[in-house]
Amino acid sequence: MFKRVLIALAAMCVSLASLNAAAQDELQNEPGYYDFGRVPGINVDPSVEIGLNPLMLGMLSEATDGSDSEAADILSGLRGIKLYVYEEISNNTDVYNFIEEVSDELEGQDWMRMVYINSEDSKVRIHVRPDGREISGMTIMVAGDDNEAVFMNIVGNINPAKLGKVAKKIGIKDALDGVDIQFNNDDDSDNS
Repeated sequence: MFKRVLIALAAMCVSLASLNAAAQDELQNEPGYYDFGRVPGINVDPSVEIGLNPLMLGMLSEATDGSDSEAADILSGLRGIKLYVYEEISNNTDVYNFIEEVSDELEGQDWMRMVYINSEDSKVRIHVRPDGREISGMTIMVAGDDNEAVFMNIVGNINPAKLGKVAKKIGIKDALDGVDIQFNNDDDSDNS
C-alpha cells in the first residue's frame, strides 16, 4: 500500500512539473515577458527567487476571490511573475551598466519608461509594455550601493486604475496618483 501511494505521489509530481514547464514555455511568448538572464556583476544565486506561472497565479486568484475581489481581478489577468533578489553584488558598476543596457533594449522594443531614478547610491528603472488602454507587462530593476539588487517581471493584463485601487488598499496610499502613463507614441514633440 505504501509503495502505491509513493508511486501515485511521484506520478503527480511529474505531471505538475510538466504543466509548470509548459506554462513557463508559454509565458516566454507573451508580449510583456522579459528574461533578465544572468546579471553581470552578480556571482551568487538570488537570495529570494519567486516564479509564479499562470497555473499558480490562477490558484492564488481563486484563493483571494472571496476576501478581496479587486486583488483577485488583478491576479486573474496576470500570466506570470518573476522576482529575483540578490544580496551580494560583486561589482555595482557592472550591475548599473546592465540596468542601462536592459533599459535601452526595452525602450527599443516599445516598452515605456515609467520610473527613472539615478542617485548617488542607487539606480531604479520601471518600464511598462502598453497594450491599448492596459499594460501587458512591467519590469522593475533596482540596485544600490548596499550591494543589493532586485529584478522583477510581471506579465499579463494590468489595468493601471485597478492597480492603483489595490495599492491604496494595501497601504501605498496615493502611490500611483500623478503618474501619467501615455499609451501611444504620437507625442514625440518633446524632444528637446
